[in-house]
Amino acid sequence: MIDTIQIRIDGKRFFIGRHAPFTPVFSRRKFEELSDVEKERFNFKVPYLRKFILHPEKNEGSQNAIIVEIYEKVNRAHEKVEYEMAIRTSLPKLIYSQNLSELSATSGPRVFEELRRRLADYGITVTIDAIATAPLSVIHLGKNIILPKNIKTQAIIKALSKLDIGKAYDINENKTTSDRNNGRSLRLASGVREWSFYDKIDEMRCRTKRGAAGHLSPYEKSMVDLYELEDVEVFRFEYRLNKAQTIRSEINEVLGREYNTPVTLACVFSERLWKDVLNKAWRKLINRPDNQLALLSADSKLDLFHHVLGNAQRHDKGGHSQNQALWCYGLAAALMDHGVKTIRHDFARIWSEKAGERFEEKIRAAAELIKDMPLIDGISYITADLERFQPVLLDTLLFYATKLGDQTF
Repeated sequence: MIDTIQIRIDGKRFFIGRHAPFTPVFSRRKFEELSDVEKERFNFKVPYLRKFILHPEKNEGSQNAIIVEIYEKVNRAHEKVEYEMAIRTSLPKLIYSQNLSELSATSGPRVFEELRRRLADYGITVTIDAIATAPLSVIHLGKNIILPKNIKTQAIIKALSKLDIGKAYDINENKTTSDRNNGRSLRLASGVREWSFYDKIDEMRCRTKRGAAGHLSPYEKSMVDLYELEDVEVFRFEYRLNKAQTIRSEINEVLGREYNTPVTLACVFSERLWKDVLNKAWRKLINRPDNQLALLSADSKLDLFHHVLGNAQRHDKGGHSQNQALWCYGLAAALMDHGVKTIRHDFARIWSEKAGERFEEKIRAAAELIKDMPLIDGISYITADLERFQPVLLDTLLFYATKLGDQTF
């Protein structure tokens, strides 16, 4: 489903009322009203002259309020002052006041109207067409997956914490892996792409004011007790694209369009799009040969040993194949126990940074010998659920909450 979005609307397409609660008070200027310093100002880090931030009055639903910022910029080439409005919000929270319920592909018109109405309440006039055709600069796609009683979110997150994003996504040096709150959540970040995993019900139980839990509305915080969801686990997977260029690259590829085609809010209301992007992002993560080794399901290391030896013997009974089987087993066991990034980093540190390509060859060889072994149950369950891609609504969740004992779902 689609969750958080940020759209940008050109200054010609919105009007700000006199009493709109912006700080500082919003006003438009002409080029000739600027100071000489402002006319010549150029700063890559702060590419605007002024920023106006919407500050609606605090109320019970303020946590679900949209974030609105207006940027004033100078166009020296045309001697003009230009304005742009950035609007950021969680669309399920906008409609349902919570994001346990997922939007459907037909929710677009309702979303556009609700955004228009909410902005009007704040003294901002903008048409539905301007909202629908606004380009996206941020989009978070996500899926709520209700887990059966024998599969736990924490076990899945522990397994995922062993994975590596890989060089294909190493856009800059800020790639991080965050495993906070005793493993309750996991965020894999690479450049402007993020994979985020957590227990949605656990987040709603949290009473802290930090992180995502600090943005929950009173209604969301009461839902666990109100609907008796205490024993339910909902695994939340989010794939976050935080830059317009990345959005164009990924969304247009799935839609079969040219890269430069603008990606607007209206054109992402497609269940096929949501399913394809999320499944592609998930497979990018778990289908890498090194990550496959880290996610192996084996009742014991001896089972793994027997499996690797058997596959190697069927391929070649010679001494070289025997040696390969032994180091493939050792490499697979190390990745399962300690994770991909740790093993790769320590190998380069202790042995040689120049041995990277040969090490990758060994990983691929090990993956070949274990390719028909199953992955851990939780990972297989998430993979199957993403393929099914059944929508989750509050009614669906309440139904499953009553069926926890029969394990048929």
